[in-house]
This record gives sequence, structure tokens and C-alpha cells, in this order.
Amino acid sequence: MRPLVMLLGPGQGGDSPMFEHVMNALRVPRLGGGRPRTRPDRALGDKAYSSRANRKLLRRRGIQAVIPERDDQIANRKRRGAKGGRPVTYDTEAYKRRNVVERGFNIFKQWRALATRYDKLALTYRGGVVLRAITIWLKALRDTPYVTADTHFDHARISELAERPFTTVDDMNTELVRSWNEVVSPTDVVLHLGDVALGPIEESIGLTAQLNGCRYLVPGNHDRVSPATQSRKAIERFAPLYEAAGWTILPEVIEGTRRGYRILASHYPYKGDSQESDRHTTHRPRWDDGIPLLHGHTHARDHGPIGHQFHVGVDAHGYAPIPFTVIDAWIRNLPDVEPWLDVTIREARQLVADFDASETSNSDALFYQMGYNELLIALEDLLGALDRQWPRRDESC
Repeated sequence: MRPLVMLLGPGQGGDSPMFEHVMNALRVPRLGGGRPRTRPDRALGDKAYSSRANRKLLRRRGIQAVIPERDDQIANRKRRGAKGGRPVTYDTEAYKRRNVVERGFNIFKQWRALATRYDKLALTYRGGVVLRAITIWLKALRDTPYVTADTHFDHARISELAERPFTTVDDMNTELVRSWNEVVSPTDVVLHLGDVALGPIEESIGLTAQLNGCRYLVPGNHDRVSPATQSRKAIERFAPLYEAAGWTILPEVIEGTRRGYRILASHYPYKGDSQESDRHTTHRPRWDDGIPLLHGHTHARDHGPIGHQFHVGVDAHGYAPIPFTVIDAWIRNLPDVEPWLDVTIREARQLVADFDASETSNSDALFYQMGYNELLIALEDLLGALDRQWPRRDESC
């Protein structure tokens, strides 16, 4: 299952009214360039989508409808006799694949925040949905994803401030596009950690539409969609310009796993700045607690890692995105970073030990002991299964 379109509707609304909006938002890039595909071969849906409007939309666009008819529609058609029209037909074998959709919902709901839907703001919830979609795609894509930061398209003074070897802004823009497209294919995923473009934003962000790849932006302080420097109204005003240029906007700090290790990504480092003092401290990741962090912002020209931080900005990497394989090698060589699964198993075993050492009052002892025994059995079974599935690494290797 690969998510292609993510739209949010009102919680009290039905699914069917969103169908046309989803179909209109569908874009699938073609290999080798050209306009993206917007017309799938067929559309699978359950009976909730069996409306005349949806079927008319699919017929108009030449898309085969694989949607069964609702019982009340069948009854109404029969009641009208010859005026009711012909029965609806659909490919029953193709319809069996609709379970992929339901399983896709379950994959998204593995993230507790998406399943519970406690977020009060649609923007926050959508950010979680998009981030979950990214993790799904990163696991599925064979091409190595890329990461970068601080391109500063159309920034008149960046060559002076960051000592870039360009005589004009146009020369810099041309070289940034060329360097990007030399390493990134149209189907690659690129994570940009902020400060994409400056200057008149309609023109500067429009330049980035020339860049290859599926592009995701973690906003930096110079981006017009940055909560660190822009008001909510400004973000709502400028976000469509970024989206029209092909950017998907993410939260300021994102967290996930990569090759079994926890990892953070943000425009800002734990510590450090291009100026004398650290700016935007309330928008930075939490304190350095040992989780590897990818960042930009500093415009440092030295290559990559310092402690648990890895600078991915273009000024340190030949003005081009770098492959995540470089990040993988860095994380594996960090002496004090454990795979996330090892940490989870160790913490779970500590939880069991703490249960064993805790005391309870006499009145609650019976109920506590019954619940504790069940929890203990479940935890031991889980830990045993994890140990069998992922044997511990040989520390001597």
C-alpha cells in the first residue's frame, strides 16, 4: 500500500463527498519527465461510494468503476422497472483487492495519534498523516532517499554571507538546480531541512519546481511557512505557493526510525548557529539526549557530523543533496547509540523488574496481582518473540 493523496474532511462528514476532491488531487509522476498521470485504470470503492455523481465522474474521466451497488439503490431501480436503467456491473475479481485499502487504514492507525484523533487543529493532524505516509514510502522505495538543507534559491546576499563561489544569483540558481538534478531522479524522495528560497517568494519558490523528486520540507527560519518567524495567517497565505511548486510541508521537528535507529530531523541543531548566539531556541529539538539529529541552519563548510549532530546543508556537501546511506554509516559508527529495538527491549525488561520490586496495599493486592500476572506473561512472551526474531548483535564484531 502506497498513499498517493491525503485530504482531511470534517469528522462528522461522510467519505463519499470527498471522492471528487481526492480524484482531482491525484498526481503520479512519470519516469523520464512529462506531465503526471491523473487518470488511474480503475477506482475501487465500497458501497458508500455508489452514488450517481461518483459514477458520472469516473465515466467522464474514462476510469473503470469497481464499486458495488447499495441495496436501496437496487430496490429503487427494480421498483421503477424499465425506467430504472440497467443493473450496475463491476469486476468482482478486481474488487477483491479492495482489502488493500482497509489494510492501508490500519497501517496508518498504528500511529496512536492518528487512531485516536485527539488533535484539535487540522494542520497538526495532517502533519502526522503526511509524516506517516513518508515513513511508508521510505520503507517501500528502492531508490536511496536524499537529504539536504539551506539552498537559499534567489537569495541575493547568500554568496557573500556563506562564501559561495558564485558571481551572480542566476549563476547560483542554475548550479543548484543542475547539482540537484544530477543526483536526484524524478522518483527519488528528498527531505529538505529548511531555507529553500528567499527574495520575492512567488518567483523564488517557483524556481524550485524545476527540481527532481518527491520533495518534503521541514521549515527553516527563512521559509515563509516557518512557525518560528511567520504568523499563522502568513503561513496559510504562503503555503499554497510552496505546494504548487511541489513541496509537502512538514512540522519543524520530525522523528522516526531509520535502519532500526531512532533519528531526528530539523532545520536547527541542538546547539550552534550561523551567528554568535543561538536563535529560535524554542523551535529547536529538545536537548541532546543521544538521539542522532540531522540539521541545517549553520552554513558550516566543514563536512557533516559533530557529536550527535550531522550538518546536511549544501554548503558542506557540494551544493547538492546527500544520500541517506552516508547518514546510515555515521549512525552505525556512533559509539553510544543503540538500535531502537534494543532500547525498547531493555526498557521493557526494566519495567518487569520494577513491577517485581514494587509494593501494594493489602486491599488492592488481589486485583493487582491478577492484572500483574497477565501483564507479566504478555511482556515475557513479547520479549521472547522479539529476541527470537531479532537476535542480539555480537558485540565483538
